[in-house]
Amino acid sequence: MLPSAADLRDLTNHRDQPLVSMYLPSSPMPRETDNTRVLFRSTVDQAKRRLAASGVDKDVVEQIIAPLSELESDSEFWRRQAHTLAVFAGAGVLRAFRLVNRLPERLSIGDRFDIGALLRATTFANAAYVLALTEGDVQLYGISREEPTRKLELDLPDDLHTVLEIAVNEGRFDRQRAQGANGDRTEQQRFARIVQDAVLERVNGSELPLILSASPKFESAYRSVNTYPHLLERSIEPNPESLTGADLTERARIVLDELHRQQLEEWRQRYEQYRDRDCATGDLGHVAKAAAAGAVEELMFDIEAVVEGWIDSDGALHVDEGAGENAEVGEDASELMVTDAGAHGGAPRLSVLDDIACRVLRASGRVIAARAEDLPNGSPVAAMLRYPF
Repeated sequence: MLPSAADLRDLTNHRDQPLVSMYLPSSPMPRETDNTRVLFRSTVDQAKRRLAASGVDKDVVEQIIAPLSELESDSEFWRRQAHTLAVFAGAGVLRAFRLVNRLPERLSIGDRFDIGALLRATTFANAAYVLALTEGDVQLYGISREEPTRKLELDLPDDLHTVLEIAVNEGRFDRQRAQGANGDRTEQQRFARIVQDAVLERVNGSELPLILSASPKFESAYRSVNTYPHLLERSIEPNPESLTGADLTERARIVLDELHRQQLEEWRQRYEQYRDRDCATGDLGHVAKAAAAGAVEELMFDIEAVVEGWIDSDGALHVDEGAGENAEVGEDASELMVTDAGAHGGAPRLSVLDDIACRVLRASGRVIAARAEDLPNGSPVAAMLRYPF
């Protein structure tokens, strides 16, 4: 599953000692599942050794490691994977997410979860649902930028098509016929409501976009009864009866790309409006202090940038130009993660940007990770503030 905004807030707010975070390369190809499980088992063993070496109580270590070992033994969990497996564990907590992005292998242990990479991977929709809706067929698909399209089962009544039939003989005969080609508006809406109930049951709790592909009459009927908040205004044309599964996937990805560009443009426009009110800044130190004070309403940060350092208890930013693999922070600083790189990469650095993003989330702000060219000011950060700060 992909993390929701609520998941990100929960992980950000969770503080304990110790907490384990891991990002592991995986694959949607079933034949590669065993390799991912072996890597997961090895990483869990590594985490156990590090916890023990740090003097963590044996009972606490067991509370953290036992659920991870159970997850490794859960064959059902491993049946379907994506390109990265992100796992977060602590005493009494275990969360796992399958990410379509390819993220570097990483193990972190500290007093908070290392969600920086998770933020960078989930800001914009890389996946969506597509509902293909016709009189003769109803199909829900799960699509992403990199994984094969999946057909998702819907619990629909076998006689769904009869909803479009209306009596035309005042009950004198049992004969029924459809009003026009697809029933009248009332029947179309009843049909759409049954479909929507099945869709909601299938996507319950998700925040992924839903893209509709339907004939004009059915599209109008479905939108009139829809209650899923993430149904996109843009639909896939033409009628899905003329499209293959590959066509739907290709056109859905185009819709996602357009959505991405639209969201960025709308964000930049709002940023300029906030700046006119002296409530926007791209100065890194200013953003850090505002984030520490809970004054940031929305933050955009460079998905590739890494700024080493820390934010002290007064919100002041300290950038360590020469920080290396073992950069340390003072006792009064926000305790950034001490991380180990995977076997195939160099040691990752600590990023102030991730710390700022987490602070914004803890204050119920919104966070967007973007490419450098998408930021409005040439800085690795841009923030809209709740008030002049």
